[in-house]
Amino acid sequence: MKPSAKIGIIGGVAILYGVISSNALYSLMRRTSHLEQKIKEEKAISLEQQEQIDFLKKNLLDQKRLDQGQNNAIQQSYSRFKEQKNNLRGLEQRLSEQDQAAAEKFGELLKNIDIYRADLQERLSAWNKAFSEKDEKQNKKLAFLKRYFLSLAQGVGTTNKSLDQLSSDLESLASSSQEIFTSLANNPVLYRDSDAMFAKMVSPTIRISCHLEVGSGTFMYSKVDDDGKFHNYIFTALHVVAGALEGRPIQITAFSNSGDEISEFGAELVEVSEKLDLALLEVNSDQYFNSATIAPRFRNVEVFDPVCAVGCPLGYSPFPTEGEISSKSKVLGGTSYWMINAPTIFGNSGGGIYLSETGEFIGVLTRVSAYNNFINIAVPHMGIMVSKDDIYQWLDEKNLRFLYDSSVSEEEYIGQRSRSSFGKPPTTSDPTSTRAVLR
Repeated sequence: MKPSAKIGIIGGVAILYGVISSNALYSLMRRTSHLEQKIKEEKAISLEQQEQIDFLKKNLLDQKRLDQGQNNAIQQSYSRFKEQKNNLRGLEQRLSEQDQAAAEKFGELLKNIDIYRADLQERLSAWNKAFSEKDEKQNKKLAFLKRYFLSLAQGVGTTNKSLDQLSSDLESLASSSQEIFTSLANNPVLYRDSDAMFAKMVSPTIRISCHLEVGSGTFMYSKVDDDGKFHNYIFTALHVVAGALEGRPIQITAFSNSGDEISEFGAELVEVSEKLDLALLEVNSDQYFNSATIAPRFRNVEVFDPVCAVGCPLGYSPFPTEGEISSKSKVLGGTSYWMINAPTIFGNSGGGIYLSETGEFIGVLTRVSAYNNFINIAVPHMGIMVSKDDIYQWLDEKNLRFLYDSSVSEEEYIGQRSRSSFGKPPTTSDPTSTRAVLR
């Protein structure tokens, strides 16, 4: 073959190879571009999936924190529950101990009552024996006088001197007998006029309701006016009617001698003393109400003097309990009060305290002692009262002397009250002001 032919063949082959190589390169470039596009798409998908994974991780962390917080709250709640359970167990134990202590005190009180009853019976027996012996002596003296008189009547030598002696002896006997009768009649232990005691102490007592409070009160004045209407004034404790200072109504209930409700009235709050926890109510009615008699200023009251506390305990109709003055120097909030051991309870507040022997009013029960041991527990034999001495001073300051002195007219007080500003917002801090507000 000629060289030129070989060169031609080689050149053709080279051209053909170049064409084939160009096509292969183009195809490779297209596949490379397609792969790059695929890679970009895969990267985009991977980024989106990574964002989703990060979002899920964040949600998982948030949920874990939430679960941890809930677990902590549950642990705290459980701890509080255990603490409250332990507190309840302690409270139950203390209540059990208090019940036991109360039972022991009640037993001791019953024992003291039995001792007091036995002592009283012994004293009564001694008095009866003494009176019997005295009566026996008087009978012997009468028999002697009878024999003496018969001998004088039968004797011939009767003289005026003998008759005068006989008359003197008879007068002495009559005087001695009268003294014995008076002593027996005036002895409040041997002869107790229950009707008179009821009229003096229980009949003037009323029940008072104001807002959420229920207490007691005592009629101290009931007089008829020219129109035939009765003006009535009532002592009570201020905290019982404190709602009236905010415009709430006061309702009072009066009772018959048998304890039945006989009438209900609205009452007006006319005077208050925050310092003494004392209030005066006014009621106008068509009927007269039996009123208590306050003991005179000079009446000396001492510790151990027997007293009666009369009120409407727990909202019942009024009834009395007996005890003694146990203290005259109980200081609360800078004010001195008296104390009594006559049993009282919630509802007695505002009720009257009386001397048992005379039935005279000597004060107002303002509160019942209590001690707080998770719950308020009343101490019935530790009543706290405003004394008649403080009441007299307050009545004088408020120009209310007509309540205890019949020579003083009510009209002077009514005229003064019509010029007062009771019921308006207070502008003074005077604790005895009629415009003072409870705090």
